[in-house]
Amino acid sequence: MPLLAFDAEIRTVVHSANTIESVSARIRRALPARGYSSKEATALKCVYLNVMSR
Repeated sequence: MPLLAFDAEIRTVVHSANTIESVSARIRRALPARGYSSKEATALKCVYLNVMSR
């Protein structure tokens, strides 16, 4: 079923969910690529930089 067959409200929810999943996937890829750090502040900085670089 094509996405445009749904109501506008449903399309908005689907689009938002896809965006959230995309950001989540980028974060999951970024942390191992930079190397795991035991410091929470370093991990948060990595997540912040990854999200803001979009």
